[in-house]
Amino acid sequence: MSDKPELVPFDPQSTLAPAYRSGPSFLAESGGPEGYAYLRAYWNILLKRRWTVLTVVIVLTTLVAIISFKMEPMYQAVARVEVEAETPNVQSLNDFDRPLPTNDIFIETQVEIIQTDQLAWRTIQQLRLGENPAFMSKTNLLEGNGIGRHALLQAQLIKAFYDHLFVTLVRRTRVVEVKFESSDPQLAAQVANTLVNNYIEYNFRKKYDATRQVSGWMELQLDELKAKVEKSQQALVDYERQYSIVNVSDKQNVAEQRLADLTRDLTVAQSDRLEKESLFEMVRENE
Repeated sequence: MSDKPELVPFDPQSTLAPAYRSGPSFLAESGGPEGYAYLRAYWNILLKRRWTVLTVVIVLTTLVAIISFKMEPMYQAVARVEVEAETPNVQSLNDFDRPLPTNDIFIETQVEIIQTDQLAWRTIQQLRLGENPAFMSKTNLLEGNGIGRHALLQAQLIKAFYDHLFVTLVRRTRVVEVKFESSDPQLAAQVANTLVNNYIEYNFRKKYDATRQVSGWMELQLDELKAKVEKSQQALVDYERQYSIVNVSDKQNVAEQRLADLTRDLTVAQSDRLEKESLFEMVRENE
């Protein structure tokens, strides 16, 4: 027997055959020749239909370009305004340092006030939006007859105004954003700023009217008190005449009366000055 190793012929049916075959089959499944065959098939399909694919791409690109050029650009202007709390009733000097209370309900109410028809119509009239082509380009007005024609036109313009208006509250702040969209950037900025100015003027007029009402009520109360004092003084004089009571200190009483009159006039003048200073400060804060 020879010590040299001899080659043993490979038998495919032997038990070792599956072990040797498992390697090449695994490679084929994990992206071997079969995987490349799929990619080549897809490539052949693309080459075969290349003109169809190219035509579809060109047509879609052309349509998108045409639509983009025909679309009218829209601009959005943003104006911000801080919502201030209601002025509290000042009963003493310490009330001036008291912080102004605000809550969610008050702020939400102010947001709704900005979107009222009154402010919208006033803005439309000030800027003459009914005559502006940039505002009326996408507004379809319905013709009306008789008395309701003006009301119908007003309602349609206000509706078109609201279609381009967006009022939002900045989260966790007291700042309200007023946004208006238009194809004309200058018009969008004018509408947003004008609406905010109208809102500020509305609040100023509201506070001014409330101040005038309080001032008128105080004047009525002062007139009533003055009438009561005069009536009491007349009753005192009548009583002295009826019972022949002589006042030996008439001159002193005259001086005291004059001093009292001067004191009353001084009080009235100081009150009037404080009222006018309050109005002046309100006007200066709300330019």
